[in-house]
Amino acid sequence: MAKFIKMKKIILSIVVVCVFSISAIAQIPGNAPKSGNSLKLEITPMVGYFFGGSVKFYEGKLKIKDNVSYGVVAGLPLPNGVTIEFSYTGMPSTAQWRPYFNYENQYPERNFGINVNYFNLGGVRNIPLSDKVKGFGALRAGAAYFNSTANDIDDVWRFEVSLGGGIKVYLTDKIGLRFQGNMHLPLVFSGVGLFCGIGSGGSGCDVGVGSTASIIQGDFSAGLIFRLGN
Repeated sequence: MAKFIKMKKIILSIVVVCVFSISAIAQIPGNAPKSGNSLKLEITPMVGYFFGGSVKFYEGKLKIKDNVSYGVVAGLPLPNGVTIEFSYTGMPSTAQWRPYFNYENQYPERNFGINVNYFNLGGVRNIPLSDKVKGFGALRAGAAYFNSTANDIDDVWRFEVSLGGGIKVYLTDKIGLRFQGNMHLPLVFSGVGLFCGIGSGGSGCDVGVGSTASIIQGDFSAGLIFRLGN
């Protein structure tokens, strides 16, 4: 429970700081709106489906099960057609550890709860398709936070980059719909932190010490856009 409360505080703090930072960018003179126009901060709660992916190590394979995801996007469209965006995506899931042959006794199979969290900041290029519809492509960078719910398995932070794209449909000047897909590429250098405690020898960090691995994750999601500003 303590780990869960700590994770929620971290997520809330990062989201609040990034949203206020994006709002502050609107006050920079170079980003001031042209006469007759205004900059509208877009806040979009999102829900979707997240593909957990898997990681292969010398000793075995870890698979993160797919599940429903949730998140929020805060974006500031600039006059040049680029939007500065912060996004958070989270997914509660289950991780399944399956050892390879000859490692069953040393690292027995195990399932444990894991929360996958992505914090991204980057640029989005908007492509007008009509008066009410815009396509967009995104390139972002940030942090991936893998939060284990098991007390004997450490949490892991990793630098990551993501690619995405989708469409926005504006129903009114204040409300719209957003549909998007993202591919997440966290840089996982080793399995040391995430696999503490998987083995049968106590809480030592043994699995994956001498190996490197990467994981590819992705999601499809939709949300309701709220445009704030005059």
